[in-house]
Amino acid sequence: MPILETQRLKLREFAHDDLEDLAAMVGDEDQMTFYPRPKTRDEAAEWLERNIALYEEYGFGFWLIEALATSGFLGYCGIRPLELDGASETEIGWHTKKTFWNQGIATEAATAARDAAFRRFGLSRLVAIIHPDHAASRRVAENIGMHGERRTSLGDYPAVVYATTFLLGTGRVQAEQRVASGAPQLLEICMRGRRARRDHRCSSSQGGRGRR
Repeated sequence: MPILETQRLKLREFAHDDLEDLAAMVGDEDQMTFYPRPKTRDEAAEWLERNIALYEEYGFGFWLIEALATSGFLGYCGIRPLELDGASETEIGWHTKKTFWNQGIATEAATAARDAAFRRFGLSRLVAIIHPDHAASRRVAENIGMHGERRTSLGDYPAVVYATTFLLGTGRVQAEQRVASGAPQLLEICMRGRRARRDHRCSSSQGGRGRR
């Protein structure tokens, strides 16, 4: 059953029988250029188990991306709790198969995941951890309204932390952005107050708010 649907895509929870598709993608050297190294099949299986456990604990995790028309495996995208530089964050991430690069798949999926983080799960802040040289992934972050906040490292892995923050107001949510010049601006997403309150009650009832 899809968790999210977009014009071209559906995002659903991973199942154990998705291991082969996942392992093929994360075990490919070309598709792991901006990761510390490719994963072995056993490492992919461990990642899958941890991710499936997130669904039960938080109500969200990384979801498998499929095409609406064919249900083929395109990659994954979603949100998950993350301890980063001594703080509890919620990470948004995406990874698509190389046969689907440059088709806007990651941006479309990440936009849906970002909106679900706010509307369904009541989160107020998201971060993305991206290698400084991964220009395509940095563009995806910028396309969904994130800004480069700082540089950090995960062990020997250098990274840029992208972030976006949602500010609750009266019937309105403001997503903070920064443009290329560095000047701040606010992208305002208007919502009816009744819809905002309804979504808040929905997120509370699901028990999947995650860490702020």
